[in-house]
Amino acid sequence: MGGTGCAVEGDMLYLGSMDGKLLAVDIKSGERCWEFPSGKEKLTGIYGTPVIGSEKLYFAVHGGM
Repeated sequence: MGGTGCAVEGDMLYLGSMDGKLLAVDIKSGERCWEFPSGKEKLTGIYGTPVIGSEKLYFAVHGGM
């Protein structure tokens, strides 16, 4: 599923996918809770490991954002 490292906070796992999405997955159930961007939009590429800080989730994409 993932193309990056992952970040964990509480019961939530955050990672980048190979198809250009940032995903939030419930650790206990394995259910995908949300993805960014939603719908058919895709980012050009997610690199590195997401970082959680100051109640925000940070991640790097190819081409900036």
